[in-house]
Amino acid sequence: MKLIKPEKKCENQIMDFKEEFLKNDEDVIYGSESLEQTDNYEEWLESIQNNNSEETLAEGDVLTDVYLGVKNNRLVGIVSLKHELDDSQEDSSHINYSIRPSCRCKGCGTKMVKKALCKAKDIGLDEIKVAIPHDNVGSIRVIEKNDAEFVKSVDNLGEQVDVYQLKL
Repeated sequence: MKLIKPEKKCENQIMDFKEEFLKNDEDVIYGSESLEQTDNYEEWLESIQNNNSEETLAEGDVLTDVYLGVKNNRLVGIVSLKHELDDSQEDSSHINYSIRPSCRCKGCGTKMVKKALCKAKDIGLDEIKVAIPHDNVGSIRVIEKNDAEFVKSVDNLGEQVDVYQLKL
């Protein structure tokens, strides 16, 4: 498993990744910075690149890195890493991610999150938070395998979310 930054040459793989979610009746691709809401790859790519630079970051946004999880030259997941959480994001996540449906339950999520934790440490974070829907057993296992500690459960817009913390 390796993490790479999305580029123009990744368009076909990323759009295929998105299509697999839609065919699986999943309308949200966590960690993709709203890939599911666009049909224009170049606009999406520009948006995530803008969120990755202080010079182009929109007011009110936080620096966010997006990486593609690639295994055996196949896009298996996507992960975003927020450099910080502001006060309004207290029960939010530094790391959000999705694994394509055909690659779940194969260890890809655990490996991709482990790589993202290394990236978090590289940018100077010493601890991160991850918020997971209470009923997402797979993601809870992934984060616990990466030594996360349960902090609390909260209601987030009518959905029960479990908040975990990891020390890096």
